[in-house]
Amino acid sequence: MRVYFAHPYDTIGTPDEKRLLGIMKEDGWNVLNPFENNPKDVGVIERIKSGKFTLKDARILVTNDLLSLGHCDTVLVWIPNSSQTVGTICEMVYARKHGLFVIAIHSTIDGGPHAWVVDHADLLYLTIDDFAADRPVQW
Repeated sequence: MRVYFAHPYDTIGTPDEKRLLGIMKEDGWNVLNPFENNPKDVGVIERIKSGKFTLKDARILVTNDLLSLGHCDTVLVWIPNSSQTVGTICEMVYARKHGLFVIAIHSTIDGGPHAWVVDHADLLYLTIDDFAADRPVQW
């Protein structure tokens, strides 16, 4: 199983990102982290994070992400409460539209998931702890 790890760029290098990567790798998942696995993105992520990017940078990032998604059969979508998530949501919708299995980790400030995430996820976890213990939301 090849898993694309969709998550916002403001979570790069955080303890929670490292924890999720560790959980997936411990479980034997072949993880494609777009922030580590796209050598064509050198400098693009930093320019986008700083807000000083070009249309070419945006196209490089999106093209590489979509190509990477095409090499996976599963997507883990992590949507932390305080992150910029537009790209992550786009990756989730693209994955669903193209028949990939979607696993999401998401809750809002009040504890409930967003309706779009509920509709697009095959498995939904409200917290990283729930994901680690394999306790998905039951509908």
